[in-house]
Parts: sequence; C-alpha cells; structure tokens
Amino acid sequence: MTLLRRMRPNAVLLVLGAAIAAVWLVPAPHPGNTLSITVLDVGQGDAIVVHTPRGHTLIVDAGRSLGSDDEGRRVVLPYLRSQGIGRVDALLLTHPDDDHVGGATSILDRISVGRLIVSPVRSTAWHYVRALRTARRRHIPIVHVVRGEVIRFPDGVTAQVLNPPEDAPRHHEYRDNSLSIVLRVQFGRTAALLTGDADLPAERDMIAAGMPLRAEVLKLGHHGSKSSSSDEFLDAVRPRIAIVSAGLHNAFGHPHPTVLARLRARRISVYRTDYQGAVRVVSDGNGWQVRTAAALPALAPAALGTR
Repeated sequence: MTLLRRMRPNAVLLVLGAAIAAVWLVPAPHPGNTLSITVLDVGQGDAIVVHTPRGHTLIVDAGRSLGSDDEGRRVVLPYLRSQGIGRVDALLLTHPDDDHVGGATSILDRISVGRLIVSPVRSTAWHYVRALRTARRRHIPIVHVVRGEVIRFPDGVTAQVLNPPEDAPRHHEYRDNSLSIVLRVQFGRTAALLTGDADLPAERDMIAAGMPLRAEVLKLGHHGSKSSSSDEFLDAVRPRIAIVSAGLHNAFGHPHPTVLARLRARRISVYRTDYQGAVRVVSDGNGWQVRTAAALPALAPAALGTR
C-alpha cells in the first residue's frame, strides 16, 4: 500500500491508458482463472511469456540471435502458435544484450504486438537497434519505463517496475547490467520476480529503495551468475521457487556453484531450463504449481551443486 502511494501517477497512466486503447482488444484463449509464466528454453538467454487469466500476453525478452536465425523465430513464435496466441499485448526488453533481444525483430515482424517496452537507457547494440527500428517501421508504440511504473491488466494482474531507478541516466549509453528492467508480477496473493540480468549493485539499490521484493517465484538474475543473487537479495525476496534460464554446459559456468549453494542453504526449489527444458509456473492467485517440459521434479538439494 505504501509503495502504491509512491508510484508516479502520470507515468503509470502512460502505460495503462495506452494499453486500454490498443492492447486489450483481442485476448488469446486461456482456460481457467490462472496466471502462467513460462520460462522458455532458449539456451544461454532469456525469453519469458506471461499469460493472464483473460488471455493477455506479455513477453519479457526474446532470446539470442543465431547467425542468420534467432530464438524468437525458432522457439518463441512456435510456442505462441502452440498456445493459440495470435496477438501479444507487449514485448518488454529488459536490456540490450543480444541473449535477451536477439529474437525481438522476428517477433515484432511476425506477430501482432501492441507495444514495445524498454528502459530509457540508450544503446547502439545492433539487435537492440534493429528491434527499435522494426517497431517504428510497423508503427508499434515504444514505451520507456523506470522504477515506479505499473503495467496493469484488466483481470487483476500487475507488473510493477522495480528497476532501473528514476534517476537512471536517461538516453545515455547502456554500459552495465545494473540498469536491467526488473518486474514484479502479482496476481492475487502470489508474486513472481523477473530480474533480467540485474546484478549486485541493482539488487543493493532495490533493497535500499524499499522496493517490494517479496515473491514466491524468482527468475534468477543473469542466468544464475555469481554477479547476482546475493545473500541479502535472496533474504529480501524469500522465494520458494527459483528458475534458472541457461544453456546446457554453457561456457560461462552458469548457474554458478556459489549461487546454487545459497539456494541450497535456504531450501529453495530450483528449476533449470538447461536440465528440464521450458519451466512454467501457474498461479490461481493463492499458490503456484510448477510444470517442466521434461516432466522432471525440482532438483534435490544434493544435486544443486552438480553440473
């Protein structure tokens, strides 16, 4: 309640008002009164599909580029078709790194997208620039968000922006993961935290700013890198479920054994796209269920440190 008073009302209406006019017109079929968040298996990258009870869809990141191909075309679009989703309310890019935006142009070019949501931080990264150009060419509105703004859906789902801060260097060159967009998706009494590549400085800043970090589900920052998921951050979030989006036997050693040890010490159930494929969490507003493409259970504590 306190944080809602601190929200910037004009900025909130920028997203909400435009969404009412242009985004919520054609909900996709979605049985049951549930929210689903699906972390797709895009290898060493991120692509997440948020689907609300009334069939509204928010995509968070679009996977990486693959030479002449990309994970947007190879994974995200086929998944949307398999779910009967023909329109996306919004595509949100947490930051300009290729493993998060490489598939964005394919999505923007091949399916109806209501708007493109990004931070105000400028970048000359090629695939990020291509995504912005594609949105402009297709007359897709581009919305810039910072901390304090809320994306609201008419079925009670909200996505609250916790990072980057309002004083982020607007329209300056993107240089580090501390400016990654972080979203807290809430439905009823349940919440999930989608952290992009937010790093330790971003975590410390969100804690210091009193952001509402508590969430039962945490998509680990930066693919489980040791540059994210500090003890202090995990204690602030207090998740029961952690999801790692990383490539099998990736060259970066993600998720890092130190992070896995922190999760093990807190008895947090861990799901990994490199082991279990796509991971879907489903909320009825009171609790979460987890489903994986490989139909495997959460990794036992003894297995969390193995690779």
